[in-house]
Amino acid sequence: KIQYLIGCDKAFDATELAQFGPVRNDGSQTTLMLTYGYLSRTELGLYFGELEFAKAMVKKLMPVSEDDGSYAVDCLRLYFSSLVYACLALRTSKSSHVSKARKFCRRLKKLCEIRGKNSWHRVLIMQAQ
Repeated sequence: KIQYLIGCDKAFDATELAQFGPVRNDGSQTTLMLTYGYLSRTELGLYFGELEFAKAMVKKLMPVSEDDGSYAVDCLRLYFSSLVYACLALRTSKSSHVSKARKFCRRLKKLCEIRGKNSWHRVLIMQAQ
């Protein structure tokens, strides 16, 4: 899927990217595999302006990654979720998108205040957004 980033003439295909199911050799999926799979697809959706696709990936990411609880995953999950909804709010002017973006930003700010300021720059970016 990295070919989208290196300038091939193939268009962004959200349906192809949405078909995601990394499995281990024994056929099972780990939380980490799913978390980073959905997170990377969320990022790609943002980078290519496919906000509805990114929103769908956020919805899949949330229940999977909330069980993880690691600082790194939580920061990325909250940052990209707030960024998706902030971009959707700018595009559609829906108040529900604004409120979700603010909710994720508040959660990210609280996380940084409690567990460390390594992602404080992300909070500042979202506050500026």
